[in-house]
Amino acid sequence: MAWAAVAGLPAAATPAATAVFSTSNLQLTLPQVRIDNSLRASDVVLTFLDFGQIQVGDPAVGSQIEFLSQSNVLRIPELILDGARFTGVSLTGSAIQLLSLGPIEIDSPVQGSHTLVLYLNVGGQDMGEVSRIVDIPKPANQAEFCDDARMQELRNTITQQSGGAVGTLTLKSCAFDGTRGQVSMELGIQAPYPGLPAMNIPYTATYVYQ
Repeated sequence: MAWAAVAGLPAAATPAATAVFSTSNLQLTLPQVRIDNSLRASDVVLTFLDFGQIQVGDPAVGSQIEFLSQSNVLRIPELILDGARFTGVSLTGSAIQLLSLGPIEIDSPVQGSHTLVLYLNVGGQDMGEVSRIVDIPKPANQAEFCDDARMQELRNTITQQSGGAVGTLTLKSCAFDGTRGQVSMELGIQAPYPGLPAMNIPYTATYVYQ
């Protein structure tokens, strides 16, 4: 991984906008990251299968760390790399794996009074509880849980980011009984390196509204 030297560095970013990368374990720690303008996750730790395209001094990088899942772009205002400081860093087309994350906040004009607990089973492996999100609206019925576009986007974003993989989710089945929803999907992941096959992984997400 090559990093260009940055001359004339601007003032340091806020702690929430400063990520730390360690070359010893290839782990990136993000104190807070905004995801698709719909979520904010805290205390996120990632590792990389492929760094993709790295740009330093990217003018598109704003004042906060953000991840755009549709274009697979991670933007970091300030990055500390083994003690060296880089600003305006973006990674495009990288293959990442989520190692851990803390609280998730919903950026939505519609707030609610329920807590959503998310459980995942990926490829037959039970991952247990992976997220607990407060102040979220509960769907009124199965149609709203399964078919409402806003709920689908929110649900898929939560599931995909909590599961730690970046790919395309294909819905297989969906059910909701008023407090508990279960969604079966297939996650299609592009190969991180040329010549390797793509992967299709069965994915079951259980959403419990409390």
